[in-house]
Amino acid sequence: MRYRVTSESEDRFNARISLRNTSDRPVSGWILRWPLPVGEHLLAAWPGTGRGSEAAGEAAIRDGGWNALLPPGGSAVTGFSGSRTHAEPVPEVITLNGRPCRVKVW
Repeated sequence: MRYRVTSESEDRFNARISLRNTSDRPVSGWILRWPLPVGEHLLAAWPGTGRGSEAAGEAAIRDGGWNALLPPGGSAVTGFSGSRTHAEPVPEVITLNGRPCRVKVW
């Protein structure tokens, strides 16, 4: 899993997440989840649906349907817009269908 902030201002930012299926089995449908720091909100996600708020304590992005199947070695890219009260580090843990993934910044 790779994570990159693509643009930011004082209280808003956009990020891109690239995921890759490194297993020998296809993934049919995916959802990414990670904890949201205090003061951070997920405003929109693409492609697919996203939700998340400080109150929920979690952000989640679901596949867009057309990109739901990840064959072995396959990849998908998603992104989101968020708001924040202060700069936050990259999430240490993002789960894919409940399984923790390593997060690399690129």
